[in-house]
Amino acid sequence: MPFDAPNEPMYSSPNASRGELEKFPDLDDAVLPEIAIDTSATPPAPSNNRDAGMRSLDHYRRKLPTWRYKMRQSLLPLIRWETPYLAWMQDKMRSPALDSYFAITANLGTHTFFMVVLPILFWCGYTSLGRGMVHILANGVFFTGFLKDMLSLPRPLSPPLHRITMSGSAALEYGFPSTHSANAVSVAVYALFTLRAPDCPLAPTTKLILEGLSYAYALSIILGRLYCGMHGFLDVIIGSLMGATISIIECVYGADVDNYLHNSSWRAPLLVAVVIIILVRIHPEPADDCPCFDDSVAFAGVMIGCELGDWHYSNSSFSWSHPVPATVPFSLDHMGWPMAITRIIVGVLIIFLWREVMKPAMLKSLPHLFRFIEQFGLILPRKFFMPASEYKKIPASLRVDNVMPSVS
Repeated sequence: MPFDAPNEPMYSSPNASRGELEKFPDLDDAVLPEIAIDTSATPPAPSNNRDAGMRSLDHYRRKLPTWRYKMRQSLLPLIRWETPYLAWMQDKMRSPALDSYFAITANLGTHTFFMVVLPILFWCGYTSLGRGMVHILANGVFFTGFLKDMLSLPRPLSPPLHRITMSGSAALEYGFPSTHSANAVSVAVYALFTLRAPDCPLAPTTKLILEGLSYAYALSIILGRLYCGMHGFLDVIIGSLMGATISIIECVYGADVDNYLHNSSWRAPLLVAVVIIILVRIHPEPADDCPCFDDSVAFAGVMIGCELGDWHYSNSSFSWSHPVPATVPFSLDHMGWPMAITRIIVGVLIIFLWREVMKPAMLKSLPHLFRFIEQFGLILPRKFFMPASEYKKIPASLRVDNVMPSVS
């Protein structure tokens, strides 16, 4: 399994002295892995593969607005202070079994996992749950990515920590706050709200088991980010608080938003799309070439598609209006387990087939569209992305039209 585990010696005890921190002021001598950059249809400018957030202080003073640079400088000492404690914790806990466990379970917070699992909720008639999950996960990815690019804070230093990951692009992302922690906590909080709702039909024993699994899931992901050297304490604390806040807002106001969408004309999904596009437009420019913006835009697109598709489906003759509008017809008693399982398998295969067809199609067609709208000054300028008018063909090394997406 392609874990990144360098052989440099690790700290055997915590040492947060000033002298220890001065060993790594800018990490010019850090061991940096070669990373394969995942790109969209518009290729980014070349990168020197340095970990995000690890350049000199002068670099961030030049690249960031003054107010963002001051915020970064106020938080950076905390990030550095955590390093020896994280290295000591990893050294004391580390084992091959835990390496495998935390590296594999980290995939429960990846795009591939969401791409497969979220549609199943809709197919099985859990429309409210599916929409709630899309909302909290999309907001978690977007707003943690927003803060990552705004503050441009690095992940914990490696060395002294070992990076244990199955992702090839992890080092390209900033560390603060933790998106994995935000999503894990938001899912757990949303699940707990759902299980404790007065109309939850599950038996008390079943609810107790599911509540325990929710707590275990969140704690496992959070601890795993620390164990794997991917995040520090501040990263997971702020990420967890963001995830809990996002879930609470969804639990309190989500039903009202859904009712507004289902009872409105086409203006409702259009309004949602406009708001999301504005948020994408004001997404901060990072100081380094970081894929956080790619992730945010991808999930923003999912959000727009979910709202538009849900509104359209709720007004069609194919959907059920009970228990909520836009419910996919599903009855396990009528269908039976064999048909239900077959339905899910076929649906997942269609997702991968659709991805395999559409990604090459978009790679060929979108540059032409970008060149057309660029003539009217409507293109979204991004520092690390080359305008479509400046290239004629996407290099083969940057193509991402593979059947199985990366687990990053």
